[in-house]
Amino acid sequence: IQLITGAIGSVGFGILFHIKKKYLPLAAVGGFLSWLVFLLGKEFWGNVFLPTLMAALVTDVYAEILARICKETSTSFFVTSVIPLIPGSTLYYCMNSIVEGNTVRALEYGRDTFLFAFGIAAGMSIAWSICYFLKNCKGKSRTRPGKERNFPIEMTHYPFSTVDRKIKWQNLLYFSWGSAVFVWLK
Repeated sequence: IQLITGAIGSVGFGILFHIKKKYLPLAAVGGFLSWLVFLLGKEFWGNVFLPTLMAALVTDVYAEILARICKETSTSFFVTSVIPLIPGSTLYYCMNSIVEGNTVRALEYGRDTFLFAFGIAAGMSIAWSICYFLKNCKGKSRTRPGKERNFPIEMTHYPFSTVDRKIKWQNLLYFSWGSAVFVWLK
């Protein structure tokens, strides 16, 4: 029943976001898939963060594959497919506990809300980084026509090329995520 309601919720948000009608069944499959991975992860790991991270990662890979097949943006598939993972109930219970003055329960629900949101963001970022990396590796193997070189197109001898800037930003992103996870585990 939970899987079916996750699929129906994804279709509802697909209609709300004006997705083409022929893609609504794909949104339903995405919602079904994301909640299935979350439930399986919850049974395996027991907490909230890792199942949400895995579900978001699988959902984003699913959205990227659909984007390539359907020649559409991956964001529309991802947003509708990730709807079952949105921590609406835990946020509501957190706010309700704050109003009631029960700070212990409010902190528990607030922590779970943060872990849900952080898991979605981390899974999405990891999947986007992997897809970006694979897309760039595929494109870098080509050389310029008429110029035989032993290095990819984007690689230049300039000290501040766009590749260097991208690598610096990616390292910064990985460092910030790693720091956040380290602080959370501590």
